[in-house]
Amino acid sequence: MNVDLPLIKSLLLYVITLVISTPMLYAQPTKKPQFNKWVFGNNNMLDFSSGRPVHSKFGKNTTIETAGAHCDPNGDLLLYSDGKFIYDKNDDVIQNGEVWSSQSARQGPIFVPFIDNPRKFYVFQVDGSSATFTLPWCGPAKRYDGLYYHVIDMTLNGGKGGIVPGEKNNVLVDTTGEAVIGIMHDNGVDYWIVTRKALSSTFYAFLVTKDGICPTPVISEVGSGNFAPRPAPGQVTAPGNLAKGLMQMKASFDGTQIATVESYNRPQLFDFNQCTGKLSNMKYIDNSNGGYDICFSPNDSLIYISKENYLNQYKRFDDNIPSTRFYVGSGKHYGMRVYGDSLYIATAGVNNYFISLLSSPDIYQKPGLQNEFMDTDSNLVSYNFPHYFDYERNGLPYNSSKETYGICIGDSVIIQVASTLCSDTDFIYSWSPASDLSDASAANPVASPQSSTTYIRTATYLCHTYTDTVVVMVAPKDSAEIMYDNAFCKNDVNPLPTILGNTDGFFAISGNGIIDSLTGEINLSETEVGVHTVFYELNSACLSMDSTTLTINSVPFVDAGEDIILNVNDISTELSAIVTDSSGLVLNNTNSGTYEWSPSEGLSCTDCPVTICSPPLNGSDIVYNYIVTYTDGNGCSASDDVNVTLEFDKYIYVPNGFTPNADGSNDEFGISSNGVADIWLTIYDSKGKKVFETENIEDKWNGMFNNRLINGTLTYQLIGSYIGDIENNFIQTGTITVLK
Repeated sequence: MNVDLPLIKSLLLYVITLVISTPMLYAQPTKKPQFNKWVFGNNNMLDFSSGRPVHSKFGKNTTIETAGAHCDPNGDLLLYSDGKFIYDKNDDVIQNGEVWSSQSARQGPIFVPFIDNPRKFYVFQVDGSSATFTLPWCGPAKRYDGLYYHVIDMTLNGGKGGIVPGEKNNVLVDTTGEAVIGIMHDNGVDYWIVTRKALSSTFYAFLVTKDGICPTPVISEVGSGNFAPRPAPGQVTAPGNLAKGLMQMKASFDGTQIATVESYNRPQLFDFNQCTGKLSNMKYIDNSNGGYDICFSPNDSLIYISKENYLNQYKRFDDNIPSTRFYVGSGKHYGMRVYGDSLYIATAGVNNYFISLLSSPDIYQKPGLQNEFMDTDSNLVSYNFPHYFDYERNGLPYNSSKETYGICIGDSVIIQVASTLCSDTDFIYSWSPASDLSDASAANPVASPQSSTTYIRTATYLCHTYTDTVVVMVAPKDSAEIMYDNAFCKNDVNPLPTILGNTDGFFAISGNGIIDSLTGEINLSETEVGVHTVFYELNSACLSMDSTTLTINSVPFVDAGEDIILNVNDISTELSAIVTDSSGLVLNNTNSGTYEWSPSEGLSCTDCPVTICSPPLNGSDIVYNYIVTYTDGNGCSASDDVNVTLEFDKYIYVPNGFTPNADGSNDEFGISSNGVADIWLTIYDSKGKKVFETENIEDKWNGMFNNRLINGTLTYQLIGSYIGDIENNFIQTGTITVLK
């Protein structure tokens, strides 16, 4: 029977998750040359090129908060900014480098290289004036200008760099808080720029790809706070509404969460979808308002909040984060930034000429606070270190995802691409060709092609389109057929199959069966009685399976009884075979099987369960072994044997004379015996000449030799053996007197 069964082609991968007290942590910040030099306010610079920070007075940044800096891949300073000017490594303002000022913003400009051109940069910054609303019409464009950007081309101005004409002060959204961050996209190539409206719970995320910045934002209404109404242009806000945009925002290093801290609201934690740019699931980090800066620990397990005179620590993954607050210590704690496995703290204020440090920031309740870790040589420290976004491309080609599937003809497969995990109801999908697809507009349709097909998937989200390729290879199915005999007995020789077709496969058997997976040999003695199915599956690319059924029958039990000792004077004895099944049930009267006794000599019936045994006395045999074989209705046989031993006295008598005178009495010489198997008798005359010889114990001698009667005393030699002991000869000698 050749059965082509549809087989499941996809393997179910069981992911064993190690359950620990906190979720597994993935991303950690690294020490990268692009961030080796920190140029920040009050003419400070930290240089990490040697592995440990070295302080020096450098630069033209005289602000107390706003700073941004970026190095080239070798760690040499490339650009820095104080929020109003963008400088090159020589402290010169780059060409066209004066921009709208964000010098009062808590988070400074961030430099991000173009995805496909490392010589061009985006510079994103937020207008600090628009966040605080301290003046009417405070933005340079006579409004609250919010988040804006510039484009720098380092090939301009003879290689010194400059802002591309027409690509300066481009506003993405107005009236924002003082925070802007960058987060990698789920695809590992694109990224998001995220900010929040001031006096609002509205977050804006802008997608950046190699094609540019999508001006259509992803807007998330999430979070909470007692936000005052937004002032109208030209209106001076009331004192109670002042500084409601004073805030900082940080992304976790794994890119999955965003934390915010601000002067007039409780610090909050949000989930961030790196695929869609949406924020959700707000949690409070602390139950009280306020804080200057917020930061994740290097391994992402802890969160830190600074507020001038204190520094607190929290467990990021705890169900009740506020309850985990741990007071780290006091000091002038303001801006914070992680570099490698350490966390550095800016200590602004009068007579503050030091930078503090957490040497073990990943350890809860023991972060290793070192106030005044570094002396800045009488140079006042600003409130913040340089702002940055660590753009880290995953190395994959951009927009060239390609997946390949292999199926057998007649089968189906759910097709998906590398960005399949990145999907949302706002994505628009289109597959081509649409034939043989369950739904050409689905993210992951079912494909059932009859031949190898290349599918192109187009996914559109916001104002960008991603194109991916899926190849479905279709192969013909292979086949094979296996055959066994239909039935076997438990005591048969282990059977092997006959294989027709492809012989590169493996075997399996149903139930409690034992089979060699490579050869198909069934271990009958270890396999349960009953009906079994044997499966044969090919190792070919297109799996095919055949199956066949067979029956394994039990073997009856036969008992021929105890061995018998039979005296030669007895006439006969009875031999009886008792047959039972595996449960002990006697089968003799079921008439479902046959009997066979062997040898047949001396038996009254050779095909009966009971037979009469009359063994003959035959030569050297005194033990007769009779075997009975029972064969049941399934053809399964079993045998047992019984020994019948003849018992008798053993002796031999040689007379010492005889009288061959023809008087009818004692005329012949002969031997009488019992149980003798064989003899060799030789008689010699007085001169040692042999006159008679025989090997038959029944032979008689009349005293004649060479036609004359021998007279006198003769000698004899008798060699023989007894029945049952023919290996051990006996020798007997003596004299015989012959009287005429």
